[in-house]
Amino acid sequence: MQFIVEKRGYRLLPILALALALATAFRRDRDAVLDELAAWQDWWRDVLLVQSQAEEGAGNGDRLDDLRLDASRHGREEIAAFVRELRSSRQYLEDNVQPRLVLEALLIQAPGAAGNP
Repeated sequence: MQFIVEKRGYRLLPILALALALATAFRRDRDAVLDELAAWQDWWRDVLLVQSQAEEGAGNGDRLDDLRLDASRHGREEIAAFVRELRSSRQYLEDNVQPRLVLEALLIQAPGAAGNP
């Protein structure tokens, strides 16, 4: 399996480790993890704004260079799908779905998770 994961360029091990860390943190402090996911949602929404030449609406305007970099690396549909998945995942966590499962499913869909920069 490791060969298949490496051959296709997937970065699953760090993704799964992050999902486990977030799930563990969620058991200790639900609100902190939900807040983190909200911050990710804000970030990727801002990346979409940059892609749409609407930078002035970005909440993370102090990090425009980083937003532009992410905007150049990832497609609009990939980002929009991840923003929708973030929203759904936060709702699943609030509805008490198993955190590790929710977070693993979310993170493997993150922009760049399949080996793209």
